[in-house]
Amino acid sequence: MHISQKMRKSYLDYLRAFAIIGVVFTHVTVRYYNNPLLYDTATWWMANVLNAASRLAVPLFVMISGAVLLGKSQSINEFYRKRSIRILPPWIFWSIIFLIFNYWLTRDLYTLLWFFKGGLFIQGNTTVHLWYLSMFACLMLFAPFINKLILRETFNTSDIKILTWLILVFVIMAECAYIYQIAKGKPIQWFRIFVWYIPYFIGGYLIDRYIGLIKISSKTIITFGLASLVVGIFINYIIAARLEIFKDSMALRNEGLLVYVLTFSTFVLARRHMERIKESMFISSMAINSFGIYLLHPLIIYFFHTEVIQRYAINGLLAIPLTVAITLVLSWIIIILMRRNKWLRLVT
Repeated sequence: MHISQKMRKSYLDYLRAFAIIGVVFTHVTVRYYNNPLLYDTATWWMANVLNAASRLAVPLFVMISGAVLLGKSQSINEFYRKRSIRILPPWIFWSIIFLIFNYWLTRDLYTLLWFFKGGLFIQGNTTVHLWYLSMFACLMLFAPFINKLILRETFNTSDIKILTWLILVFVIMAECAYIYQIAKGKPIQWFRIFVWYIPYFIGGYLIDRYIGLIKISSKTIITFGLASLVVGIFINYIIAARLEIFKDSMALRNEGLLVYVLTFSTFVLARRHMERIKESMFISSMAINSFGIYLLHPLIIYFFHTEVIQRYAINGLLAIPLTVAITLVLSWIIIILMRRNKWLRLVT
């Protein structure tokens, strides 16, 4: 089915904006959800509900990427060239920024060296939220081959050589990770998790192109989506109450069934009803700057929480929405200003 780029862009922009808001909610609420001292208070329940509702944020970004990148005929080398320009500069720049930030926090050269060595090779990043870039980079290495399979294009000799080398590199990394885990007792997983995002990536493309083939009613889809959310919230409560484990990504993992259902339900509904979604300069701006907001926002959360929330002992019920709002606005403004510079635009 042919659809105009204009119509397509609108619903994807809304999903991008929704996703980045969800990312900020996730990172703001986690400190309240993971705090056993707040368990079963109104603040904890707010954090539980909002965190659960925002767990689909990163998978949504991956589905959007699938809708945008797949289904277009281009050489593997051309694909790599375009994606590397988009991924590598931000990855390098923000890794350095957060290395400097971590050193500023600790004033410890040993910690800085660990973040550089341990972060890059053991965790795949120099700070927690940059895990997405390492995961996405691995996904992009295999994306052009997925695209060729979708388009039923023939693999030439060069394509087969590239794929063979890729597989060999990942097998070697798996061997090294196994040896390191046996020797040090620490698993290295960062280069493996992209596999769980392939269904999101392909799903975004399939739903975008073939929405008419999905015969399930919107009411049923909404029911399944809400059911997965309610079940996740309830399981979080049970795990906290019975096991005293406060970890927001246990029941609602990105690679878990509940988040798959919630994310796919949201994407299907947005795509199905995209004709009703009107263009908005506000939403378009947030969508365009969403990647930069993602990269920057933990710094804003830290400083606002330290300088305002903690200093003035603001109650969590107010602190959560206030921190989210301030983080989004300040991150948005800073990224808009950064993107006015042609060099900084490359890293946002």
